[in-house]
Amino acid sequence: MHIGGRPIAELHDYFEMTAQTAARYAISNYSSDVYADRVTSAIRIGMAVEVLALAVIAKSSPVLIADPTDIPSQMLLAGVLKGPALQAGKLRTVNAMAAMDRVRFLHPTFALPRDAFRAMLEVRNAAVHTGLVDRPALQSAAFTMVNVIEMLLTLIDRPTRRFWGHNQVGLVDVMLDMRRDEVSKRVASKLVKARQDFSLLKLHFASSFSAILLEREGRSPKFRGQAAERRPCPACKMSGWLLYTELELYAEQLGGDDSGEVLQYRAGYPDMFDCPVCDLLLRDDELEAVEGFSDQISLPERILTLDQYSSEFAKNAPGSDAEATA
Repeated sequence: MHIGGRPIAELHDYFEMTAQTAARYAISNYSSDVYADRVTSAIRIGMAVEVLALAVIAKSSPVLIADPTDIPSQMLLAGVLKGPALQAGKLRTVNAMAAMDRVRFLHPTFALPRDAFRAMLEVRNAAVHTGLVDRPALQSAAFTMVNVIEMLLTLIDRPTRRFWGHNQVGLVDVMLDMRRDEVSKRVASKLVKARQDFSLLKLHFASSFSAILLEREGRSPKFRGQAAERRPCPACKMSGWLLYTELELYAEQLGGDDSGEVLQYRAGYPDMFDCPVCDLLLRDDELEAVEGFSDQISLPERILTLDQYSSEFAKNAPGSDAEATA
């Protein structure tokens, strides 16, 4: 079967090639003095990241790129809908953010800088719908594109140099170094602010400081609905919350096909650190600046009935109602 003249089985290779072409144009033209070049770069920045994410997903299974509400697209990509080739314009795929959620589901170590990614999409959308773009926002979007593409290439074992080509790879290396330096500086600034706030708290409430610490440490995380475990705060050294997404590593059925029970092996992947004492908040790639905060968290195995397992899998799968409202 074909879509847009491309065999379904080869979509991941075509997506990667398309993302490469878009990314190379964007990196070469985002700082152009020609306004039209900058607008086109903004569009191709979003295109490069989104299509490369589709490549990562399609490499596992093409059907996973389909919009979960579009039955024809799902059936065609699954290979069960026979008939004429589907026109490219008829294919309905997941949106950019949902694509990233699917990547995370398939590759739990993928840590998307969500705020920066949303800002990048806003730049892309403005260019698509209005033909307008701001230089500072476009530059930030270009850095986000390079950063996310680097993470996606790692997931499919593609060398950075081959993707970008010898003309652009030097600039990409500089941008990646600048991005890491920017994250380190941002985290350092947050730590200084949190330590200052903690010192002021101690100064202004010296007589009741111990009681205040006890009350604050007992608070729940600001962001509910995620699993969390206690970790020492790198700023105030009190106890804070490391929030993480719990994902299945693998599962095995116990006692043969008739047992009705599944042994599930799980791990947690940190998303955020929240200290209720000094109000330090670290997200996504900022966690990498603190030793141990971005490491996979070992979780105990669980035994579930088949019904429990099926229900939980459906609830947590990308594109489910539970995911959409989380």
